[in-house]
Amino acid sequence: MEIAANGILSLLNLAILLLERQLAAQVRGFERNGDFSEHLSGVRKRALSGSR
Repeated sequence: MEIAANGILSLLNLAILLLERQLAAQVRGFERNGDFSEHLSGVRKRALSGSR
């Protein structure tokens, strides 16, 4: 029982580590590229300016 509990704790710690890394990568991406709606707005502006 104790071995199983230690294994579960190890897996939880690994999951937390991976989630923290993923969150940090998403923050970096947001800082560099903005969010999805900002991206769509830029695409729309470029499309509208090219069509006139």
